[in-house]
Amino acid sequence: MTDTPTRGLTIKQPWAFAIAEGFKTTENRTRRTNYRGTLLIHAGRGVDDSVSIVRHSRDAAIRLDELGGRSNFWDARTYLPSSIAPPPPTSLALCAVIATARLADCHEAADGCCPPWGLPGQWHWELADIRPLDRAVAKSGALGFWKPDAVLLDAMRPACRKCRTPFDPADHRFDGRAQYRDTPYCRSCTDFCQDTEIADHRCVICA
Repeated sequence: MTDTPTRGLTIKQPWAFAIAEGFKTTENRTRRTNYRGTLLIHAGRGVDDSVSIVRHSRDAAIRLDELGGRSNFWDARTYLPSSIAPPPPTSLALCAVIATARLADCHEAADGCCPPWGLPGQWHWELADIRPLDRAVAKSGALGFWKPDAVLLDAMRPACRKCRTPFDPADHRFDGRAQYRDTPYCRSCTDFCQDTEIADHRCVICA
């Protein structure tokens, strides 16, 4: 994150998914906002079943199906990382921060504006520079804007793709948590992988 987010916005699934995956760049709200800047996109615990996502974007619906569909939504608060199974798709998380975006503008809906996501009779909050996180960070949401605390921002630091532990640039021990070269893994995971003598070894690094 180049700019430290000072606001978080809770959005129901699958609309949060559509934002994190880069399809939805207009958020519909009943009121305007003067805030401009970086936002945390937070997926709430609720799933909106009132309208099928395919009515807004066929491409978004196809992508949702590729990731397992609505049945694949998962609660980040109760998820236990596994060293065997790959983590579930970040954009399908519930109760978690899944992306960052820049709130670039806000305007009242006009006839036919902001297709296919903009709704009539709403304020359209325009999102830009959407960046999905590499992992979902568990967090309970709130109504309206909320302010992220230091603990949450620290948990959003880049992390090892295997063990999901945030990198510690100062920990360069052989089993430390610094990032190993330009790989997405920490030194501990790569050293363990290289040292294994199991003939049929197939971890997420070697796969």
